[in-house]
Amino acid sequence: MYFDALTLAAVADELRANVLGGRIQRVVLTGPLAIGLEIYARGQRHQLLASAHNQFARVHFVQQKLSRGIEQTTPLLLLMRKYVLGGRVVAVEQPDLERMLVVSIVKEAESRNRATLIEPAADADSLPELEPGSEINAPDQPRELLHCDIIIEPMDRRSNIILVDDNNLILESVKRVTPKMSRRVILPRQVFEVPPKQEKRDPLRATAEGVEALRQGKERDLAKALVGAYRGLSPQAAREVVFRALERTSAALDEDLPWYSIAARLRELFGGEWQPALAYDDEGQLLAFAPIGSAICRAPRLSPQ
Repeated sequence: MYFDALTLAAVADELRANVLGGRIQRVVLTGPLAIGLEIYARGQRHQLLASAHNQFARVHFVQQKLSRGIEQTTPLLLLMRKYVLGGRVVAVEQPDLERMLVVSIVKEAESRNRATLIEPAADADSLPELEPGSEINAPDQPRELLHCDIIIEPMDRRSNIILVDDNNLILESVKRVTPKMSRRVILPRQVFEVPPKQEKRDPLRATAEGVEALRQGKERDLAKALVGAYRGLSPQAAREVVFRALERTSAALDEDLPWYSIAARLRELFGGEWQPALAYDDEGQLLAFAPIGSAICRAPRLSPQ
């Protein structure tokens, strides 16, 4: 199962529709590689889970209230209490169909004249609930704002959750990455650098001529060639394109193929409405999920429940 760029685009739209402008009421580490945020927006509480697990990295809403998974107070938790807790979500972005979600937060800096309303409670992960727009500073008090980004990268073994300040400096992360581990260093006080951008085509601009030109490359499998050529396309999404165009999940590039239809299905995948789909095997075990109405669920061994 792939938590790919297409899925992340759907999640980004869902976050913008539900929590943009919302206030973060609770921050919790649900595990050593996961964080949870309770966001109050439009009169509702939303539970957002982000995980940097090597196999099951993801970010999405959950139904139940998130619980603490580790007891110790980590540097990341302390910094999130300072920069995130009590702040408001002001932007949600996914750069260029990359597997990266940027949640931007603005918070009023704490001062000595803060009301006792926000004194640490027994459960220091949360603040007393306020309606959006409620004031907690003393009247006429100059307000200093703290800006930060929570950057979620669900990239399998390279997955991470990174807290970055307004100067683009890393404050802390779920996983620290040293120079010995990677050229892209993820350590406190280091400048945050985005992963190297892949030079691939925009799937929304796919043409029949462009898809047919894949025959000139070394890859002979259509789905694999699409993955190598177009941005944001995972192997599962590429097989979905092939299935929609040919009603089978694999094809060779040396076949006589309907190039126009393949290009149209590729544009359709990234330009249509989100229609979440699940696929199960005959025993009811989940095999795959997708943010679009997946035709591939009708393929052998896959059937939507």
